[in-house]
Amino acid sequence: LVDFAHSTELPVCWYALDPLDRDLYRFFVHFIASISEQFPEYGKASSAALEGLIQHQSTLDQFITTVVNEIYENIHEHFVLVIDDFFLVEDNADINSFISRFVQQVDENCHIILASRKLLSIPDMALLIARGYVGGMDYEDMAYDAAELQALTEHNFGYTMQPAEAEALIEATDGWIIGLLLSAQSKLRSISGRMRLMRASGLDLYDYLAEQVLNQQPAVIHDFLLRTALLEEFDAALCHEILDESWRPPGQSWQDLIAEVLRRNLFVLPLGEESAWLRYNHVFQDFLQKRLMKTRPDEERLILERLARYYQRRQLWEKAHYYLVRLSDLSAVADLIEAAGLPLLYAGRLSLLHTWLDELPSGFFNERPALLALQGDVLTRRGDLQQGLATLSTAITQLDSTDATIYLAQALIRRAVAHRLHGDYNEA
Repeated sequence: LVDFAHSTELPVCWYALDPLDRDLYRFFVHFIASISEQFPEYGKASSAALEGLIQHQSTLDQFITTVVNEIYENIHEHFVLVIDDFFLVEDNADINSFISRFVQQVDENCHIILASRKLLSIPDMALLIARGYVGGMDYEDMAYDAAELQALTEHNFGYTMQPAEAEALIEATDGWIIGLLLSAQSKLRSISGRMRLMRASGLDLYDYLAEQVLNQQPAVIHDFLLRTALLEEFDAALCHEILDESWRPPGQSWQDLIAEVLRRNLFVLPLGEESAWLRYNHVFQDFLQKRLMKTRPDEERLILERLARYYQRRQLWEKAHYYLVRLSDLSAVADLIEAAGLPLLYAGRLSLLHTWLDELPSGFFNERPALLALQGDVLTRRGDLQQGLATLSTAITQLDSTDATIYLAQALIRRAVAHRLHGDYNEA
């Protein structure tokens, strides 16, 4: 896909997903931004429509119509929109529905590529295929044949592979080329030996990454890869904030280590053409994170705790929540939700807040009346006025017996608003 993006004459919009993009608002913000990055005149109407959707002033249908119409009005040339690692968000039914309806409504000048490790489960897929709107590439399409393997090794590594050797390697791996790409540093030394290794009952990809990539690195780079894999996206400044200074070799800066990882071509991708921020290829990152968890659980926990505190201080609530959940620290998650509640409500992130509250054990609300009041507010804003009022009243009763006067005042205001929405003006 990267080669295609560089070689095609069509403008390419690229949206690289991460696990946080499961949130519908975040997905739409980045979806719009990925197009406006290539076409700056696009995005104003769609962004305004998104705010209306979040504030429950419009529907998803109206939002999709605005997105499609703005493309029609502002983008007249053919272009490609790549949504990379779609499997990370495929469990969100609203995102799947949006993609299905967008594909059916957008003009023919928009060409969407969904890259995923799994088969797509988009609604109306059979209809889209029947209408000729969708094509796909499966494992067989992606597999190399012997001639392609010879061309690859000649072009990338200056190695002339004999036809019989290429045929044998293709037969042993079913065209699985990733092993060769992962072995770029070794310049394909001992290809036949690796072929025998892979043939033996089928080599697991993570085992291959350990044997041929991670274990081949100097100790300093080996450790740096493991630790930075938890950062998701990083630059030298974030390394300085999160990683222990004792992990940095004397005389070398974090930027020096990043430069060495880039020089060794260790599956790290710059985020934007001029950005200092990087991320690892998702497969390689998954492998590194699992290896760190298995071999150095204390380091893993220390890094996750520092990341959670770092993002919470900067009020980047979603990232802080993500790392606290990974730590399985539900008490800290509840503290975060209490702190983030009002900012998220003011930002219109009602669905996100509802999801976070819904994931907490019910016992947490009995012990935390401020959290219970927040839940009552969310229920009210989502239209469940009776349950919201009942929840707020319970929270107020509990808060009244504490010295948490600020939380009590907030809960009373929330209940008054709920009464007003319910038409009970005297109670309000």
